[in-house]
Amino acid sequence: MSNRDPTRTAAGPGADAPVDLRHVKELLRDAVAALRVNQERHGDGHPASSSGPAALHPSPPPPGTAADLERRRLAAELALAREALEHGRAERERLRERVAELEAELREERARR
Repeated sequence: MSNRDPTRTAAGPGADAPVDLRHVKELLRDAVAALRVNQERHGDGHPASSSGPAALHPSPPPPGTAADLERRRLAAELALAREALEHGRAERERLRERVAELEAELREERARR
């Protein structure tokens, strides 16, 4: 007997999961990069002054403190959780549509009998 999950066949639910996971991974990379750019741009979390040439070329942020590193970690974790939540919602909607299709097929089959 195979260890494969019978619901994950080529035509069954989850067949497009590897593509979705790659897409999620790319989105997460983009989100993390955007968070890093935003963090570097704002340094300690406060907007940079908009006066003078320093606003055009801000100095690099000071080395991160433990609290800053924890905030970054939590922001990345939150982004991952949000992406996973959105993926879960999309999967739930897709499965609901599939259940509706199967129920319609079952009603048609019963009507033919």
